[in-house]
Formats: sequence, C-alpha cells, structure tokens
Amino acid sequence: MALVAARDHLNQRAPAHLLLGSERVRLPSAARERLREVVEALAAGHEVTVVDHERLLSTQQAADLLGVSRPHVVKLIDAGEIAHEMAGTHRRVRAGDVIAYRERRATERRKHLDELTRRSEELDGGYR
Repeated sequence: MALVAARDHLNQRAPAHLLLGSERVRLPSAARERLREVVEALAAGHEVTVVDHERLLSTQQAADLLGVSRPHVVKLIDAGEIAHEMAGTHRRVRAGDVIAYRERRATERRKHLDELTRRSEELDGGYR
C-alpha cells in the first residue's frame, strides 16, 4: 500500500521532497526518476540494489553482479574488457565499470538477436 502511494506521488508533476530528520530536501529530477523506477520495481515484487558507481568491488562481487564466475571476471579484466586497479595483490573494479560492461554486452546481444530475427524472416516461409 505504501509503495503504491509513493509511486503515485512520484508520478505527479509536483516537486518531490525527502524528509531528512526535520529538514525537507527537494529531490533533483534525475534522482526523482531513479527513485520512481526503484519504487515501481519494488511494487512489482522485484529485488532492487542501489550501488554507488564509484564503489570498488572485489572480483567476486563483480561476478555476482554480472551473474558469472569469478575466474570469468578475471579473464575479462585481463582482456581489458573491464578496467581495474590493484589493492595490494587483489584486483578491484569500479561498480560503474562493471555495470557499463553489462550494458555493452546487453546492447551487443540485442543487436545480434535482431540480426538473427531479420535473417530468419528472409527465409522461405518466414519466421514462425
């Protein structure tokens, strides 16, 4: 019920505010939009994780975020697909770089699927 009310409020055109202690703070429009997306996802029953893009992650945390194995993340780092920095003998990656890699892969995947669909529709009988 509270999520529905929050979603409805965020969908209005009026400025949104947060109450931090006794201080009322106006949300910038970009933050309001992200918050609206979070509330809608939660209302739909999805899990949501909010991550600072500058946060440094271990290779295991990056693997968890990507849904792959830690050794695969190490291979991606070694191939230059994801930037990293060293913390002693450990690799660390920025959360934003991991998310950017995930988005690049999703874009590539969509492009290839669109091409496969286009080619299958050119076949006799079309795509079924």
